[in-house]
Amino acid sequence: MQDEAIRVENPWVPLSTLEPDRGGARSRGRGRGRGRGASAADNTHTPSVMLAGSDAIAAFKQARSLHSELNDRKDFHMNGGTHAQNWSTYQNRSNLQKSRREGKTVREITVQDAIKELEEKSISVHRQNLAGRISLWGQWSRRMEDNRLDADLKYIDNDQGGSVVSFDEVFIRSRALEEAVASLIRNPLSDDTEITFLFSHCLEGDALFHRKLADGFKTIGECFRDSGRTIPEEFVNQILVVVTSLKINPKLRRTSGLTLNKIDDEISFNLAKAQELQKDNAMASKEAMFRCTSELVRLGLEKNKLLSSSTCQVAEAFEEEHVRAVFEEMDSVISAILQEVITRYNTAETQYETFQSKIKTAMMGDDAEYLRVVEEDQRLDSELSRLMARKRELQAQLEEVSVQISSVEQKKRNHHAASHKIMATYHKRMKSFQGEDDKMSIAYKNSKAALERCQRGHSFVASLCDETFGSLQERTTRIDKDRREANRQLLHFILSHVEAMRASIDLVHRRFDFCRSKLDGMRSELQEAKEIGLADLAADLASAIGKFEEMQVGAYRGLDGSKHELERVQQILSSLHLLDEDDYQTKTRIDQDLALLERKVSELEAKSTARSM
Repeated sequence: MQDEAIRVENPWVPLSTLEPDRGGARSRGRGRGRGRGASAADNTHTPSVMLAGSDAIAAFKQARSLHSELNDRKDFHMNGGTHAQNWSTYQNRSNLQKSRREGKTVREITVQDAIKELEEKSISVHRQNLAGRISLWGQWSRRMEDNRLDADLKYIDNDQGGSVVSFDEVFIRSRALEEAVASLIRNPLSDDTEITFLFSHCLEGDALFHRKLADGFKTIGECFRDSGRTIPEEFVNQILVVVTSLKINPKLRRTSGLTLNKIDDEISFNLAKAQELQKDNAMASKEAMFRCTSELVRLGLEKNKLLSSSTCQVAEAFEEEHVRAVFEEMDSVISAILQEVITRYNTAETQYETFQSKIKTAMMGDDAEYLRVVEEDQRLDSELSRLMARKRELQAQLEEVSVQISSVEQKKRNHHAASHKIMATYHKRMKSFQGEDDKMSIAYKNSKAALERCQRGHSFVASLCDETFGSLQERTTRIDKDRREANRQLLHFILSHVEAMRASIDLVHRRFDFCRSKLDGMRSELQEAKEIGLADLAADLASAIGKFEEMQVGAYRGLDGSKHELERVQQILSSLHLLDEDDYQTKTRIDQDLALLERKVSELEAKSTARSM
């Protein structure tokens, strides 16, 4: 590390010429949930102070092994499928190897064209081929889970200088997810597993929130379907506004997830390097220290800009007053449906209870004709039994009793013939009651189920606003915290850089005085050598004077570089948006140091101007 510091040749490198490294490979993750939570704040590592010796090196190595908060998002992970379920992955891998053997090239497509194709496919399936929705959602989820499925495709983003992006970013930037949600509301499905997977890849929040969203959108569609109403387009558009606002920022995923982590690693390395350079008071170490602090300032500024560009501007894009008005409109629509369903439910319940009472009354025997027939039948049976007993007792009167028995039997047959119509009418009425009972029971159960679904939809819409703002507020708080830390870190780097500038300006002053004293002595010696005729010595002195004059010119350039660095640091300070009182105190200290350096540079300029005159 010290050898690298000694080889520094030109320490005067303006901050504007130091370009950040925008490279880096995208990490690949496997599993259905690759980071949709917003609570991964435990693994954040932000170096803020200079450590000593081996501690600084250990801190650098530790920073290399950690993940930043924005790249390590916690969420649920689904279990891997069987070989049969993952057959499409194996088949795609086989096709990919076959295409490589045959020499097929990778297809390149711009992000705009890919978004257009994706949206056309989404519109075609969700509006014309509803049976293929689940298959399409599963295909999208698998493509976001396994990047190898798109190994023969490259998505080129011309807006980012031709960089290659993943299918995840293309999908999030498109309107395909909004079409899927609109289709789920207009035509609800019984199985919402695949749409939940899509939410886990594209929306903020945890797994419970994603499942609640999928079930809520499905329930809203069932409410409209049960009530026989057509879903207003304005209502669907308001739901889609909520979905769009909950989407993960693709720039934050692509840029912050990799570049921010790389910036933290470079900051750790430069902090360790600066600590090692502080141990050596050599001139080369001071120049290397200046360059090291310049790099720290550039990295801190880059980190601050990155976090500022990724901040969720809730106040501009998703104002609370406007959103609450939108949710109130949606709640009024669902409330109207709820009142209508409650009315139908009350009517069905009243009819059902009335009919049940009627059936109970009929079963209890309040029908006078039926009761008369039954009583008469029972009376005749009783009389027949009595007469049969008398027959056994009065064998002597067998003839008379037999005639009486025949007469009673004939009466009973006549009674059955006369009451047959009444009994048939009664049985027919009971059968009709049974049919109406089934219809009433089905209508009652359907109205009760519709009421429960509508109540769930109403509760979902009522709670969606607060949960949406909770997720967005959590994201904003997290990024604001990172911005505050980045501001504090950048001010610390600027303060170190100003101290290095002070040492560099002192070095310029010493070089200027050294060259000036040497030139004065050598010029007098040159004049004396010419007078006494020492031509060779005069030539050597003239050559040495030229070299020292070049060194003096270099010192002048160093002075110009110091002025440029002072202006650059002042511009950076003026562009910072400070949030904490400690940051203002640090900025005041930096301003005081800059004022002292400006006075010192002015004194050096005046001294050099007077010397040249």
